[in-house]
Amino acid sequence: MNVILIEEQAYELMKHRFNLFTERITQMRREKERIEKWLTSEDVCRLLSVSKRTLQNIRASGSLSYSMIGHKVYYKAFDVEQYIKKCTNNTENGRKKE
Repeated sequence: MNVILIEEQAYELMKHRFNLFTERITQMRREKERIEKWLTSEDVCRLLSVSKRTLQNIRASGSLSYSMIGHKVYYKAFDVEQYIKKCTNNTENGRKKE
């Protein structure tokens, strides 16, 4: 077994870079989880404060993408966030909300 000696300053720099690397990996994993999270219709209705019928109209207009498994509808959390931002921007700019 070989023993390698390094200066304390080099060790601290290496430790600091490793900590930055692990923080970045953790941040990327959280972002991936946020983007890939799926919501039910009930979740989306609560987030948007709309009825199931209104959510169905939003879906039918193509404004919000979805996936259907059996008779259950799911929405990507990221897509819902984008829809909310779009609607918020439309309202702030004086245009009619979808």
